[in-house]
Amino acid sequence: MYAHRLLIRSMQLVGATRSFITKPFLTRSIVNGFIAAIIAIVLLFALMKFAVTQLPDYQALQDYTVIGFIFAGILIMGLVFSSLSTLIAVRKYLRMKIDELY
Repeated sequence: MYAHRLLIRSMQLVGATRSFITKPFLTRSIVNGFIAAIIAIVLLFALMKFAVTQLPDYQALQDYTVIGFIFAGILIMGLVFSSLSTLIAVRKYLRMKIDELY
């Protein structure tokens, strides 16, 4: 977001509304959060399968309902954290004065 602070100011100067400025950044952060969550889920699933091959007793502890809830939680939290942090950063740069940007 720091790299786009001048772009945000330029958009403001030409009369763009706050929601118009925020929307593309928020969309990009949601996509990035979704991709990051999917990567985390795939890596966690691969780690769990590797653990089962190394420790066969671990298979008895696996409950696929709980694992599904954990994966859903990872996905939701990835979307929430990325969008919330983007909203906070964009609002910060929208409120800054021109002297504070440099």
